[in-house]
Amino acid sequence: MAKNGPDAMATIADELLTAAELVRGQELMTVRAEVSAAQACAQLDEVGFDVAPITSVPIRQFVRRDELAGAKDELVGAFARDISDAERLPESTPLSETLRALKRQPYLFVQHRQHVTGLITHADIGQQPVNLLVLGTILSFESALDALIQGEAPEEEWFKVLSESRQEAVESIFRQRQQANIELGRINCLSVSDRIDIARKLHLSDRLGFSSARELKTWKEQVRDLRDTLAHGGTVLDAFPEPDDALAGIEQLSHVAARSWASSFRG
Repeated sequence: MAKNGPDAMATIADELLTAAELVRGQELMTVRAEVSAAQACAQLDEVGFDVAPITSVPIRQFVRRDELAGAKDELVGAFARDISDAERLPESTPLSETLRALKRQPYLFVQHRQHVTGLITHADIGQQPVNLLVLGTILSFESALDALIQGEAPEEEWFKVLSESRQEAVESIFRQRQQANIELGRINCLSVSDRIDIARKLHLSDRLGFSSARELKTWKEQVRDLRDTLAHGGTVLDAFPEPDDALAGIEQLSHVAARSWASSFRG
């Protein structure tokens, strides 16, 4: 495997998937500074938002619903906050970096030059671009594990660490693909669970960033469920209903994939 393999995949993902993808087609709702806090709260409740920019060109300020609540006749302008650097992102920001920013900040104003073009919140973790990025990371991780396993042991050794039922299942898939003239090895017929089990039983847990085989086994269930959910049309938020858990899970997956590739090169 060439060393530029994972780097090339990461570069392509970062070039194609950016913060702009999460606000594409979004109709940005703004509130006027001169309306009452009660009116602004009603607007926010209608769309289910916790924050909204204040109408202006260009947009420079915003309000938070929790600060407007109970204010009644006071005007929105009295609650205006300047949009800080930590709360804004250029449209060109890679999606992977955008998700890291969302882990620190629950809402982000997306900008094209000096103009705010959209608002990203934790609800956007369930959007299709995020699902594609995460599924691609899992597939990259599987490729890294293939390289790591093959560098650690010949096929006759790593295949035997699978249970008898999994050996039979993999062998069945392999023979079906042979009959269809698909030139793939048995390693390409493994599930993500198979790959992780093999890595665990070959004592590769620490090379993937886990302190023990038990810790890797526990994580296997998480990544297996996430992969199955995405492969069957679900979203990241179906696998991780809590946004904070989703962002933490995505971050861990990225770290494990990177460690896997680095270890496969060393191997």
